[in-house]
Formats: sequence, C-alpha cells, structure tokens
Amino acid sequence: MQALAEKQRRVISLDHPRFGGDMSIAPEEAVGKYPNEELRKAMNILGVLDQKGIEKVDVVAHSEGAVNAVIAAVLHPEKFRTLVLVAPAGMIGEDTFTRLLKGFAGQSKGRGESMNNPDFPLEIPISETEKKVGATAAKEAIKYMAKNPVRAFREGRGIAKSQIHDMLAFLHEKGVGIVVMSGVDDPVFPMERMQEIAKADMLDGFLSVRGAHGAIGEHPELYMTAADEMLTAVEEKKRKEKEHES
Repeated sequence: MQALAEKQRRVISLDHPRFGGDMSIAPEEAVGKYPNEELRKAMNILGVLDQKGIEKVDVVAHSEGAVNAVIAAVLHPEKFRTLVLVAPAGMIGEDTFTRLLKGFAGQSKGRGESMNNPDFPLEIPISETEKKVGATAAKEAIKYMAKNPVRAFREGRGIAKSQIHDMLAFLHEKGVGIVVMSGVDDPVFPMERMQEIAKADMLDGFLSVRGAHGAIGEHPELYMTAADEMLTAVEEKKRKEKEHES
C-alpha cells in the first residue's frame, strides 16, 4: 500500500471478516455459480466501494485476492477500470486442494533459482527482509485460519475450484484492462501452467517477474513499481483506442 501511495495513487484495502457476512445480498444468479467463500469476499469488495462512494477503481490483487476481485468485477464491470493480478489463483487449469497445499508447503524449494537467470536482469538478493516477511506471513496465516478453521478450509477448497480465465475474457470484452504478473519460481501457481491458459483475448499484458509466490511482499518497491507502470500503460492504451474510435 505504501509503495503504491508513493506513486501518487490513492490506495485502500480491506481485511475480510472471519465471521458473519450476509450472503442474502449476493445476486441470485451468482449463488452456486461461484465458490461461496469467494463470492462472499467479492461482495465485501463491492461493499467497500459502495461504502466509500467510489465509482471506479484500478485493482492490484494477489493470489486468492485475484479470484475475489475478478468475481466482483464480473458482477459490476462498470466499477472496474484495470485489474493487475499478481500470482493469481484460478489461472492454471484444473486444480485440487491437495496440490494447492503442496504448492504452499514447497515455497522455499527452488527459491532463488531465477536470481542468476540472464533473462531477468533485475537483481533481487535473498535478504533478511525476505526471511522476516516469510516468517510473518506464516504466522499471520496460522492466526487467520485459527479464527475460523471451517471457513479457512472452505476458502482453500474454493481457491482450488476457482477458474477465472473465462471471466477474464468476459471482462476484457467489456473494456476492463487485464494484466497478469507471474513469478518464475512460484510453486503455488506455476507460471508455465498459467501461460498455457492465458490467451490474447483475455489480457492486455502478461509480465514474467523474478521471485516466488510471496515476492510481492518481500520486494513491494519493485513489484508495485511494475504494477504502477502496467496500470499507466493500460490507461494510455485505452485512451488511444478511444481517440481512434472518435
């Protein structure tokens, strides 16, 4: 949030409540179409936009957050300008909860394999910050799950069942900008599988970046700089398209 704010962007975020959440407000056609816990979080996002009186947003969403944001955008595409999806869930095809757990457990394996890859010129040394971020993320994940283990289990199954590529194609056709950023060392949602799913008719950009699944938290100054640049590039692209049409 701080890294984006330093780019002169207004930034808001939210913590999803671990209890409650009135699903009666969800559109009838959406209930059963999307995993219940992911739909609940999508409704949270839309609720924040309504409460803040925000008419249109750019979104930077990471991991499961991409599923929530995409569902919210499908329900109300007029409220979303561009989605930058970092290591998004739901973009690797058929998945299972067991494979997902193994992916999260294997985040430390192969760490830094891309550090000496000449195709990725940014130097990102493994630092004490990365170690601290990893430890903090693990601790917060345990606290998050412990508050409501049943909901956490349902959320995990919802992530594994979610498929967002068709929704991205729908949003792209509606004029919503779509950018995907994927880490070359990500074992949770591997970039190779993501590239097999990603098609030109659903994206405005696909950016391969160094790092694993949690790199956005370890090096926000790098990843949010890239996200900011992609938001600006898509905005400029849309502006030129409108000029050409007129």
